[in-house]
Amino acid sequence: MRKHSVSAQLTRTARRFSTVIAPQLTKLEPVPTLQKHQKVTIRIADIQKLNEAIKQYVLHGGRLFDPVEFEIRAEDTDSNGNGRDQILLTAQFYTEEIVLFEGNKRLLSISLSDPVGESDLLNRFKTNGSSFDSNSPVLAKVRHPISGIKMFEVVQSQKRPQRWQITGAMDELNKCEVEAHSNVWRQMLSACGFVFAAEWWSIQNEGLRVAEIFPQKAVCEENSLRLQWSEQASNELRLLALCFGLVQTVREAFPSLLHIMKEARQRKMQIHRPSIVPAHHFGAPCQLCECFVEYTDRDMNIYTQPYNVAINSYEATEDRCLAACQNDQNCKAVVYGYIGGRDVFTCELYSESNVKSPLYTPFTNIYIKKRAECRKSALGYEALDMTDVDERVAARKQRYLRLYTKFNFFGFG
Repeated sequence: MRKHSVSAQLTRTARRFSTVIAPQLTKLEPVPTLQKHQKVTIRIADIQKLNEAIKQYVLHGGRLFDPVEFEIRAEDTDSNGNGRDQILLTAQFYTEEIVLFEGNKRLLSISLSDPVGESDLLNRFKTNGSSFDSNSPVLAKVRHPISGIKMFEVVQSQKRPQRWQITGAMDELNKCEVEAHSNVWRQMLSACGFVFAAEWWSIQNEGLRVAEIFPQKAVCEENSLRLQWSEQASNELRLLALCFGLVQTVREAFPSLLHIMKEARQRKMQIHRPSIVPAHHFGAPCQLCECFVEYTDRDMNIYTQPYNVAINSYEATEDRCLAACQNDQNCKAVVYGYIGGRDVFTCELYSESNVKSPLYTPFTNIYIKKRAECRKSALGYEALDMTDVDERVAARKQRYLRLYTKFNFFGFG
């Protein structure tokens, strides 16, 4: 009797094992909890975590924070009359994805695309071709919780930007379509601040409306979304409607999270591709700061005036401002910071490095050029348009001097 080799036995066992396991890794498990209710609400669990994430990002450029959690609560009762306002599911927002949980069990993850860029804006105004094609912008991707395989895609229409299509990645079939609606009444409510979006969304399957999503905002509560679906909606359609609701919660109800996500991805790209020059004020570490001596929360004294000031200072990032000084032999010091107003930021070049009696100015730093030659090159940064100093610099410093002379009711102890 012929004996099979060990490798052949292992191969046959692996094939049998993959035949059983592979189908489980290419489909999402049903969520029976959603089948018991017709109305749910997506709301933020703890607004303090959101505020802390924004604070860490704005003040320190941090992108690592505790996940921001959202709750999916029942708006109606089940067949037994129970479950109203009960937490059915939870979702946690990370900089890379949104993870949906049932208790401690991962149900799926949602990868969001970046906010609308130039390529997406161009796609929106294309009128030729079909409504949905391979070049249509992808709003989000729904992935398997274990394998990470892409299960569904939310694709935006090119001809009609107010429409989206949710397709299956495995069978490439159209699961449902989402369409945005609006009216004068909703636009008035949005303009008055009663709702955060002027439109609501309907989900259709085979020409029948199976679900609707409404933005809502109470007077003393945070932004939230209300979902309701018909009794004929399958469990898969309910889950897809919930995924689209979570996407719109981040994009519309709390857009600051989307901005943090975008900056985190750009920082990740700069780590793997350090040749990329940062083009934003936040989310990317300063590359040329090590070439200067930094005095934080300080401004030059009133008697020291710059010889050059950036014209469009909002476009002047920290690195671009320092690069302008590095490439100018007359520059000895830089003042860069957040000043508010119409200019938002300021970038000033000084021909002398006089740091005697500096002004205390929050979010404004003095950078003194080091005498030793810097190892980092400043040639890869886009040059700034500079102009001669005007009265705005002196007016800003005088404003802080007047603040110093005012009595501070909290300055005790």
